[in-house]
Amino acid sequence: MKKQLTITRKSKEVSIPASIHTTLQDTLQTINLSNTLNVALDVNLDVNLDVNLNTSLDTSLDTSLDTKLYTKLILTNSILLIDASYWVYYRFFALRNWYKRTFPDNDTDNSIYNWLEDTIFMQKYEKLFLDGISNICNEWHIPTCNVVFCIDCPYRSIWRYELNNNYKGTRLDSHKRNGFNSFAIFDIVKKNIIPKLIKKYNMNSILVDKCEADDIVGTLSVYLSSKLYSGEGDEGNEGNEGGEGDDDASNNIKSKLNICILASDNDYIQVCCDNIILIDGVGKQLCANKKTDGEQYLVKKILSGDISDNISACMVRSNYLQKYCNYKSSDEFKKCTPSIILKMVTNTESWQLIYSLLCQLRNGDNCNDTVLTIFKDLQFIENVRLIDFKMIPNELKDNMMHIFQQLV
Repeated sequence: MKKQLTITRKSKEVSIPASIHTTLQDTLQTINLSNTLNVALDVNLDVNLDVNLNTSLDTSLDTSLDTKLYTKLILTNSILLIDASYWVYYRFFALRNWYKRTFPDNDTDNSIYNWLEDTIFMQKYEKLFLDGISNICNEWHIPTCNVVFCIDCPYRSIWRYELNNNYKGTRLDSHKRNGFNSFAIFDIVKKNIIPKLIKKYNMNSILVDKCEADDIVGTLSVYLSSKLYSGEGDEGNEGNEGGEGDDDASNNIKSKLNICILASDNDYIQVCCDNIILIDGVGKQLCANKKTDGEQYLVKKILSGDISDNISACMVRSNYLQKYCNYKSSDEFKKCTPSIILKMVTNTESWQLIYSLLCQLRNGDNCNDTVLTIFKDLQFIENVRLIDFKMIPNELKDNMMHIFQQLV
C-alpha cells in the first residue's frame, strides 16, 4: 500500500497520494539532461506563423461532459494550462533540430524523412514531452495533478470557421515551409502519451466541441484566477519568500499562486495579469513587462489582424488618422500597420472611440454605421468576433464552465 503525504495548512488537511507528490522527485534524474538539451537546441520558432500550424489535436479521448472524470485541482498551488498543440509542435521541432546536430551524417530530408519511424527520435520525444513539463512544474512549484492539457477540436469544427471559412487557411503553406509531414504525431500523443500522463500523474485533459485550445485556456485561466484569489487559495502564499538580488522579482513571482499558460501565441496576452503568466517551452515569461495592458494589446491585435490565422488587417480612413493622429495621406484608406496602430491607441480621443466600439460589440450592440465612419468596411467587427475571448458564443462558454466546475 502506497504511503500518502499529508499537508496541513492552518485548519485544512490535504492528503496527496505518493504517486503525485513524488513525481518531481522521480524526474530529477532527467532534469539535467533536459536542461542541457534546451540550451543546445537552437529553437527560434515563430510559433504564430510557422509552428502553431493547421493540424491540431483531433483527439478521440472520451470527452463527454457527463461521463469524463476529472482530477480535482489543488487551489492552494499554482496551475499549469498547456496549449496541447503548441507543446506537440514545440517538442517536435526542438527535438528535430537537436537530432540533426547529434546525427549530422543521417539523411534526414524533412520533406520525406519519416521521423515517426525513427526509434531514437520517438523515444526521446516521449521522454522530453514529460521532462519539459516536469521542469516547468519544478520551477513554478506546480504539482503534476495541477497540469491541464487543453486540446483543440478538429479544424473544420471550430466555431470561428462558421464566421470565416478561410480561417487558418494559410497554414498549409506553413507546413511546407517547415518541411512538416509527420501529422500522425498527433495520434501518438492523443492515444498514447497524454493518456499515460493522465493515468500516472493524475493530470487532466479538456476538449470542448467547437472550441480551440485558445478558447479553453483563455476562459479557464480567468475562471481559475478568480478561484485562487477569492480566498480559497490564499493560504498557498504563506511562507514563500522571494530570493535576493537580481533574481528577487522573478522568485517572488514564482512563489505566488499563478496560472501558468504554456504556449507562445500572443493572443493569450489579453488575459495576462499579475497571476496569469504566459510562458514558452523553456519556462520564459512572454509577458513579463508589468506595463502590458491586455485590453490595449487586444485592440492592437484586432486592428492588425493575424496573418497566421488568415485574419485580415483593418483599413482605416485617412481623414480619421488626420483628425486624431496628425497623419496625412493622399490615399483614402490606410492599412493598420504597427506604426499607424500605435498612433491610434496612444491618442486619447482615438483610443476612447475604438475601445468604446469594442465594448459596444461585447454588449451585442449594432455598431455598423459607427465602424464605417472610421474604417473602410466591417473587418473590425469580424476581427473582434474572431480574436476577443469575451466574444466566444455563450453556449460554448456554458459547456466549458460545466467542465471547469468539475475541476474545482
